[in-house]
Amino acid sequence: MSMPKRLLTRLRSYARDEGGSATVEAAIAFPILMWLFVVTFALFDLYQFKSAREKATYTLADMISRETIPIDQTYLDNALALFNDMTGGSNQLRVSVVYYSADYDRYWKKWSKTVGTGDMASYKDKDLGTKHDWFPVMVDAEQLVVVESKASYDSPFNVGFTPKTVETYAFTRPRFAPQVCFDTCY
Repeated sequence: MSMPKRLLTRLRSYARDEGGSATVEAAIAFPILMWLFVVTFALFDLYQFKSAREKATYTLADMISRETIPIDQTYLDNALALFNDMTGGSNQLRVSVVYYSADYDRYWKKWSKTVGTGDMASYKDKDLGTKHDWFPVMVDAEQLVVVESKASYDSPFNVGFTPKTVETYAFTRPRFAPQVCFDTCY
């Protein structure tokens, strides 16, 4: 019998063999199952963290879009406190009102403010420019309330692929007034 045939015969015999040791199988399977459990827990925690922030971001965007009188810094500070209460953490918010100019085919800021500690800065007109891929389709001179949040995420387990920061954003149009103003309307 040639060498490849003998090897093939032994491999088939080994594949058909149903004998084994449960202890050895458990020693091989248990670490893999534990790793899968830890990864599943870490991913669930990440999605729960992000989901809470997305829901809170949409809530604040809707809340701000319904304002008929100008909002101020105190309003934004209290909105951040509400956001932190809803998410159970420390976050940073950027609230902006932008409008679209069909003449220039670009977006401009009406106002933009940040609250909380972190590296998010208020928008400048040059930051918005031609972000057609980010903003929804708007008609000329239409305004949009943009609420963005950013938070640091610390995974309960280091599984190697969890992000360090979680960012969420929501767009909404003003609901009961043609514009949402900061301090005064102009």
